[in-house]
Amino acid sequence: VSVDGGPAVTVTGTSTVFSSLTGGQHSVSVVAVNSKGEVGPASTASGTTLTVPQAPSLQPAVVAANGVITFSWLPGGTGGSVILDYAFTRTTTDALGEVTTVTGTVPVAVPALVVPTLPGDTVKVTITARTAVGTGVGSSQTVTIPLPDPDPGAGSGPGAGG
Repeated sequence: VSVDGGPAVTVTGTSTVFSSLTGGQHSVSVVAVNSKGEVGPASTASGTTLTVPQAPSLQPAVVAANGVITFSWLPGGTGGSVILDYAFTRTTTDALGEVTTVTGTVPVAVPALVVPTLPGDTVKVTITARTAVGTGVGSSQTVTIPLPDPDPGAGSGPGAGG
């Protein structure tokens, strides 16, 4: 057995596993050999090795005036298998330092996650694509909603400062 024109490997039996293959197209040549030598010409077949999907490409987050953040993304490479859905981990740290983590999935048809926030919240979202082969690496983005100015008029106007 030879893979991608490489050196021949002896296989005893009817199957073998090539664990060092990377994702993509490969060709395999097989020659049956018995105790008298080669039997017949080589047979060649090709196939594609499947891998986990690549990381989605997060787009710049959109923060609405009411503090709602919309995270959206474009798919990365599929690794040769259909993307089933996107898994997310959302970690919110509020202005007092309390941390809340939420996990879930988002359908492929809706590549976006909408997150309500409060002033002072910091939200980190990690998105990963999932296929039948497995879960790929994630893409992360962090957004902080600023606290409002406690006294927007301080330091300006008549009588301000020294």
